[in-house]
Parts: sequence; C-alpha cells; structure tokens
Amino acid sequence: LLPWLREVTRKEQNRQQGMDDRDEGSVWTQYCRRHAMQAGCALCDAAKENIWPSRPWQFAVLTWSEEQNIARLGRRAWQYFAPLLLNEMPDKTLLEVAPNASSWLLSMAEFIDNPDELFLPLCQRILDLPFVSKPASTSGDPVQEAINHPVGGVTLALGKFWYKIADPNQHDSLPDNVEALFRQICNVDKKQFRHGRVVLAMYLPALCKVARAWTKENLLPYFHWHNPEARAMWAGFLSSPHYHPSLMADLKADFLETAAHYDELGDYLGSRFVHFLTDVALARIDGYSSGDFRKTFAQLPQGGLNVAADKMWRFCEAAGDRREEFWKNRIQPFWKEVRPKSKNWLSPEISQSLAELCLAAGDEFPAALKMLGNWLKPHPSYYSLVSRFYHKTLETISRADSKEHLDKMEAGPQAALLKNFPEESLQFLVAIIPTDPSSWWGGREELQQCLKDIAEAKPELRDDRHWQELNENCRRATR
Repeated sequence: LLPWLREVTRKEQNRQQGMDDRDEGSVWTQYCRRHAMQAGCALCDAAKENIWPSRPWQFAVLTWSEEQNIARLGRRAWQYFAPLLLNEMPDKTLLEVAPNASSWLLSMAEFIDNPDELFLPLCQRILDLPFVSKPASTSGDPVQEAINHPVGGVTLALGKFWYKIADPNQHDSLPDNVEALFRQICNVDKKQFRHGRVVLAMYLPALCKVARAWTKENLLPYFHWHNPEARAMWAGFLSSPHYHPSLMADLKADFLETAAHYDELGDYLGSRFVHFLTDVALARIDGYSSGDFRKTFAQLPQGGLNVAADKMWRFCEAAGDRREEFWKNRIQPFWKEVRPKSKNWLSPEISQSLAELCLAAGDEFPAALKMLGNWLKPHPSYYSLVSRFYHKTLETISRADSKEHLDKMEAGPQAALLKNFPEESLQFLVAIIPTDPSSWWGGREELQQCLKDIAEAKPELRDDRHWQELNENCRRATR
C-alpha cells in the first residue's frame, strides 16, 4: 500500500487526480472496511515519511465512522489513529478531511471516557482551522448546510457528548468543558462558526433550561431579525421546536416579529414557524396575551393563514378522546380572541380545514358548526370530507374458478355524527357539497348512505328541501 499512497500524494501535490474515486476509491473503501487496522497502519507509515494523501484519509476516516465499524472497532481505531489527526496531520490536509473527521467525532461521542485526551482537543483543532467565511444564505436549507459543514458536525458531536455526560433532562448545568467550546462557537467575530450556531439553535430549549443567562447573552442575539444570521438560526430552532417557559419569555419579541418575515423564511420554514406559532397560541402559555397573537397572525400572508387553519384541525383530531375538551378550552378561545378579523380567512383551503375542524370536534360538532358554519363553502374536494362518514373499499370474493372484486361500504370515523346529530349533519353536507351535480367527481354512493342514516335518525328530514335536493342530485349524478 505504501508505494500506492506515495503515488497518490505525488499526483495530489501536482494538482492531478490523486485517486480515482470510482475505481480505486471503491477498492480502498472496501479494504478499509475489511482491514481497518492494516489500512490505518499503512497511512501511519506514510505519515512517518510526511506523506499525507487527502483522499485516502477522507475515505478511511469516513469508513471508521460508519456505525457497523464503530461497533466492531470501537475505541481501537480511535485510540491508534485519532492522535495523528490531532497532533501530526497538516492543516491543509485536515481541512479536506475535516467533514469526515467531524462525522467520526459524532460517532465516537457516546463512547468517550476521557474527553480531555483526544475528543475535546480534536474538536478544538478542527474549530481552529482556517475555514473560509461565507455570508449566510437567504435561501436553501440552513440546517442541512450546517450539518454537512465541519463546524456544524463538531457542534453536533459536542451536543451528543453533552447529553451523554450531563443530560439536560436530569441535570441543571452546562459542563465547563462543553461551555467553553460553545462560547467560542457563539463568538460574534467568528463568521466561520455560523454553521455551529445553527446547530446550537437546535439545542435552544435545552440550553435555556440549564443555562438561561448564558443562552440569553450568547445565542439569542442571533435571533434578532436585524442580524444576517437570523433566518438560519430560526431554521435551526424550528427543525425540532418546543416551548420552554423561560425560553419563550426571553424570545418573545423576536418570535412574534418572525411572522412579518414569513416570505424570508420561505414556504417550508414559514410553514414550520406557523405550525409552532399555532401550537403556542392554542397552548395559551404565560406571558403571551390574545392581543399578542392576534397582531402576529394578522401579519401572516395567505399561505401562512392556510397553514394555521390546517394545523388547528389536526391538533384537535390528535387530541383523541379529549377532543371535546380541546375544542372548548383551546379552539373556541382561539377563534374568538386570536383569529384575525380579516377577509383573508375566506380562502378555499381555510374553508376545507374548518370543515375538517367541525368533524374533529367530536360531540362538540353542533357547537363547531354553529361557530364555523358561515365559513364553510362548497369545495371540489368535498369527497375527502364525505369519506370521513363513509368510504368504499375493494373486497375480493374467491370462487372455484374466478375472483370477483366488489365495492364494500365501510363506516368512517365520523359516521356516528350522522345519527347523533342528523340536522347538523345535513346542514354540514349542504354547506360543503357543490350544488351542480355535474361537477361531482365521486362520493355519490357514500353521500346517499349519509342521507339514509340522517333520514333513519330523524325521518321528518326526508321532507326537508335540502335533503331532497341532495338526494335528487345523487340520482342525477349517477345516471
């Protein structure tokens, strides 16, 4: 191997392709997997001659960081080869190896017993490398960029190590050795550490829990919208947000202002923000008034309002057996006190979501329909709502010489509403179904079954003009 490593290095120094990734790279990777220690020893022998081929090192370190190799090699490869990265590898080579080295650190974080010997010094050395500072992107996925950057990878490894030695769910302090590196990453003068700060934003609730003053001083200023890193920081936090009381108090002004920057976040991050905003508003957390949320929701564009309405019914449905309680204690106050009094709430998407919300309210269906009925409009996707009452599935009947596929009508999760609340169910169907049957594209038989259940529950409704019109439209639509 040594002559080959010498040749690869010579080519790299002459700015040629040192190793063909497709052929030689594949063979080298397989060799590193099957004979990890021999491959590492060959690289060590080359290092003694001051030979540092970057591509073989990249492939080897990446292989050592793979989960199956961590389980098989464990501390052995780390003990023998990590010191080379820490003490001997030139900066130029380590810069190229750093992405894979940070993956190795992440993989080893939970196995480290003596962090001051190799783990933390290697994190420090990678942070000290002269990475090129680039301005924060105004588009794309900042979290993915951060995770793929060596500084972000090192920060992830430090976070994993922190949870190993002092899980914030069980401890109330940030370990000194971790805090020192986190403080470096938060240094406002270190533009090249912005990817690390995005990763720290992912740990924001835990950091605030164990080190509130530290977090407020070092990390929260990056969430101000006059800071060029604000979008990336919010992306980090929104990747897995949850509200810690002290965090939401300290973050209040910037959190509420984020609604005005929905377009800067983009559709994906904007939707995640609105999901979290709706969650917080429905939870009615301390320190936030209905007026705060009303002003914030009023700043959202149409797309954000659509997301909020969608989130409301999904929250209510997710409450399960407590959906009626959730409706009375969460949805009703939100609708009365927080919802912007704006025509923007008249979109077809919101009408569809509010129809779903009526169904998700369970036994509070009549109250929901009374409050939201004026917002329900005929919708081309009415079938998705009707199918919540009834839907058809294919049933196969085996015969001696053939198989037949028959449609089978099955009751949906809200079928009981038809018999428990027949008048309100009829009112709901009239509101959501287009009056022109020629525009219907499905759900006729399901609708007929709904009308049948309504009439069985309250026979006098057969004489209702709306029941008769729907029933007639069903017959006309099937001709």
